[in-house]
Amino acid sequence: MKSLWKDISKHLFWGVLLSIFGYFPLYSQHISNFISLPPGSQDTDFHIPSSHVFQYLIETGDPLTAGGLLPDRCDFAGYVPINGSSTNGYLSVNSERTPGGVTVLDINYNTSLQKWLISASQKINFNSVNGTARNCSGAVTPWGTVISCEENIKADLNGDGFKDIGWAIEIDPVNKIVIDQPDDLVGGDKLWHLGNFQHENAVIHNNLRTVYQGEDDIPGYMYKFVADTAEDLSSGNLYVLNLTSSTSGQWILLNNSTPNECNSTISQAAAAGATTFQGIEDVEISPIDGKIYMAVKDDGKVYRFDDSDPLTGSTVSNFETYVGGMNYTIDYGAGNVSEPWGYGNDNLAFDDLGNLWVQQDGGNNYIWLVEAGHSQTTPKVKIFARTPAGSEPTGIYFTPDHRFMFMSIQHPNSSNNATTILDAFYNPRAFDEDVVLVISLREHLGFPLNVKLIDFWGKQVDRKVQIGWTNDNVAQISKFFVERKDYLNNWDTIGQIEVTSSVRNYLFEDFSPQEGLNYYRIKQLDFNGNVTISPPIEVRVEGNSFNVFPNPTVNTLYFEFSDQDRSPVEVSISNLSGKILWNNVLQASTSMDVNSFSPGIYIISAIGKGVNFHQKWLIK
Repeated sequence: MKSLWKDISKHLFWGVLLSIFGYFPLYSQHISNFISLPPGSQDTDFHIPSSHVFQYLIETGDPLTAGGLLPDRCDFAGYVPINGSSTNGYLSVNSERTPGGVTVLDINYNTSLQKWLISASQKINFNSVNGTARNCSGAVTPWGTVISCEENIKADLNGDGFKDIGWAIEIDPVNKIVIDQPDDLVGGDKLWHLGNFQHENAVIHNNLRTVYQGEDDIPGYMYKFVADTAEDLSSGNLYVLNLTSSTSGQWILLNNSTPNECNSTISQAAAAGATTFQGIEDVEISPIDGKIYMAVKDDGKVYRFDDSDPLTGSTVSNFETYVGGMNYTIDYGAGNVSEPWGYGNDNLAFDDLGNLWVQQDGGNNYIWLVEAGHSQTTPKVKIFARTPAGSEPTGIYFTPDHRFMFMSIQHPNSSNNATTILDAFYNPRAFDEDVVLVISLREHLGFPLNVKLIDFWGKQVDRKVQIGWTNDNVAQISKFFVERKDYLNNWDTIGQIEVTSSVRNYLFEDFSPQEGLNYYRIKQLDFNGNVTISPPIEVRVEGNSFNVFPNPTVNTLYFEFSDQDRSPVEVSISNLSGKILWNNVLQASTSMDVNSFSPGIYIISAIGKGVNFHQKWLIK
């Protein structure tokens, strides 16, 4: 059965929909089920599997309903459900800048539109705690508050006895305020007794008292805090980890009662001889095995260990590398390739099945998925996303039903606006600003996929492409539209077919495909005006009847036809705004001088019988 599912998954990757005892579902029901992306370097786009789609929620510079704009450096995106709801809650978004900030979005999922909506948005006022800085990752507590972590340290300039920056902060997302902790300062507090260091994140054990934290510094330390009272992090014991062997260690108790003791967390850890790590980026607890997982960025590894007792235990055991530090074979549907894990494993998130999602800050800035049951000897590693140039992925968090994933894209290049990709609602999106996204399987966002295609295929025949499909639900369908993706990643309608109720099998011929990969999909219009869209398929067209070279071009550009006895082809050169700067009708191989063109990127297009060529071109 396992091999059968693997075969079916590969066919889904290529867009072939199978019929098994009726209809095979287009996609599985869990967000972790996808065919891995092939490895690759960053470019201007955000790449996720074709089984998944994304929706822009908000980006840097967007206005907030309570006034102001969303800040940049979007990081942790923690979803707090209202009464356990997976469709109604608060999304808390950190801003990793100085001064820092947290913005809370009141969000809800509209089932009719299959879209998340923002009903209110407001920045948290940190004046009561003398401001905040570098709000990096964080946590959602089991009791419905948010912890935001400061990845910086700043001395006590306001004279309250505590250093100004370098703490975890607890926030009430309902009332949009910093929580005033009991028995500390009047008006507002940070979580002083969790220690002062470069906090990256926190994770709260289901005992409602134990908090694990990592220090994102080199050297950095691993900490455990045990609260005196459940759901109250204002007081308790603070420990630091010391490994006494390669596989075991102990928790060392630190002093954290007075302001001076809270301020001196790092120096106490050093004096105690605690184990140093090369930048602890995230700490999480597996919902399956209960182990503690920690991402160490400059080691390029995720470690895990057992805590003998999260409340009273003083020892740890089974410390080991869980993932990283080696190459993994990536099966991307069309083949296998060995890819190094690399450095920079950063934010972690477990889903309910025990799969570990790892966001990478460094290397190719992937989002990795490490499937439950993975080990270094029997790896189960996939690539879920490749992020846009200049950016890193941050802050993954799931709704309780794990249908939706929230995350941010941080500091992408402004030049990424050279291209756009389509979101779940077929809006072109450029990844040139920090943005907060929601991601799901295609069936949960955007247009519903109820096109009942038993078979959908495409193949090259001579110099054309034949597209065929079978539909077993045509009684309510008015038209089919055949769409092909153009060189700007937009879907163009290249034909339409009126539906006849007695016909189940349909065939369409594209007489001007582009050489190389062509992407096609079917859009269905029913008599009620509803539109549904199929997953895409790809068809490779071979045969170099028309060629342009070299790329990049310095002085001379060559146009070459393999067949000199042919119909005319209209060739044009445009800038990225679409303005045609040169065009001509060619019927034979020729060349042209490009010295009159300013250095830059252009679009070369060639349209004619058997030729449909569109490609970006660099002229130096």
